[in-house]
Amino acid sequence: MIGGRFLTVLLALAVFSSVSATSAVDNQYQYRIDSRVRMEAKVNKFSSKQWLQQTHPPADDAVVTAIFALKRDPVKANLFEKTLLSLATPHTPSYGKWLNKEQVIAAFAPSDDAVKTVTDFIKAYGVTDYTVSEFKDMVKVRMPVHIAEDMLQTKFATFRSVVASDIHLLRITQPYSLPETIANVVNLVDDILRFPSISNTRLIRPGSENGQDPEFNSCGSRCSGYTTPDVLKSRYGYKPTGGVPGNSVSVTEFQLQYYDQKDLDNFNSACGTDLDVDVTIGGNVEEICEIGGCVEALLDIEYIGAVTAPIPLTVIYQSEYSLLDWVNSVIEMENPPLVHSVSYGNDEVQQTSSEYMESCD
Repeated sequence: MIGGRFLTVLLALAVFSSVSATSAVDNQYQYRIDSRVRMEAKVNKFSSKQWLQQTHPPADDAVVTAIFALKRDPVKANLFEKTLLSLATPHTPSYGKWLNKEQVIAAFAPSDDAVKTVTDFIKAYGVTDYTVSEFKDMVKVRMPVHIAEDMLQTKFATFRSVVASDIHLLRITQPYSLPETIANVVNLVDDILRFPSISNTRLIRPGSENGQDPEFNSCGSRCSGYTTPDVLKSRYGYKPTGGVPGNSVSVTEFQLQYYDQKDLDNFNSACGTDLDVDVTIGGNVEEICEIGGCVEALLDIEYIGAVTAPIPLTVIYQSEYSLLDWVNSVIEMENPPLVHSVSYGNDEVQQTSSEYMESCD
């Protein structure tokens, strides 16, 4: 009798698995035959002089990381903006009565049905590696490149940075689309289209008529003539206050831009500053800096630290450059720093998508 029950359970599980697999295939087929909507229709540029498209196709096991940014209810969005303006305007009854996360979600989050529409679409392609943001407005997905091409009806290629040859990205080479039912609730799919703008950081001496003030020589002979922390202090007229309890500041770095303590110590010694990194989020690999690979991050960290010390400084590191992913990680922190500095941007060749700007806002 026990054996019979066990066999019945096994048969039931087998039937359920078969039905589930068939259902997923049917849904996938339905998505393929549905009328599709071209997303971010104003973007027509799929290359950049700063990125070289590789001739070989992406590897079979290459993984695409994409963010489905959901649409907002325009009525809710308008009301929410008015609420925020009231909270930020002195002399209004609600001034300074800031909302907590639960209140923001209740007032502004996309509906549960909209989120389910997107996750059902993702699961129909057999993808299970996804997360829904705490604010229900983003679904982050990791999937094989061939599935991403099928899901979004586009083609991917590998691109290499002209400035930093060790940085490679998977990006689409033609427009992408979604089934109409999905496009009705999704604003855009990010991190598949835009190229980051990676700067080739160089220190430039000011003209001779501007570089003779003593502040330009305040970091020793090796930095003579360059803009030092004392130059900033002199030009902007600020004075270190010793910090106010509760204040905090952060700087964010991407794409192998780490920092090393030895360089921070040398900077402090040369410039008479007292900067220190109090918290590191996302890890740090000092060995990369020792071979000269962290100039961008060190410039950011040392100068924001020189200006704000002793206010606690947090360095946030993310391997992949994504403003949407970064801002989502910050707003989901339990106690995020109060001031954030991000000296990264996108290649302006593709900055023509109002959907992207709205989602970032």
